Amino acid sequence: MGEKTMVRDFMVRDPVTSFLWQPLSFIREQMLTNGFSFIPILKADGVDSYWALLSEYGLAKFLRQKQDIAQRKRRLAISVSDAIKSGELEIVKAETCSPTDSIQDVLPKLRNMPILVVEDVHPDRLLGIVTAFDFM
Repeated sequence: MGEKTMVRDFMVRDPVTSFLWQPLSFIREQMLTNGFSFIPILKADGVDSYWALLSEYGLAKFLRQKQDIAQRKRRLAISVSDAIKSGELEIVKAETCSPTDSIQDVLPKLRNMPILVVEDVHPDRLLGIVTAFDFM
């Protein structure tokens, strides 16, 4: 694969994503089942939309803020949207790129988080995800 130079040659296609309406219990299950450190979320607020990443750290911090078992169960039942609105669930705006971008241009943007590969014409359409591991 040494002759391949574009992101599309290395990206993981059709990644698992989270939706704002889903309960955190489902997101937690997806992350644990697949061994994900991050899961993409399309954050849309009516006017603006962008891709964000929910980290395993952010989810663990949200779920473990209260030591009360009943409170943890309530937090697992909360939707992603409500948890974000509460200000207690941290998400990070994701770096994005095009599938035709060069690896040389994308590699410096990684900074220990995946980069989401989106369609040029419709950036709300997620095509893939790429990490430093994919480029090794």
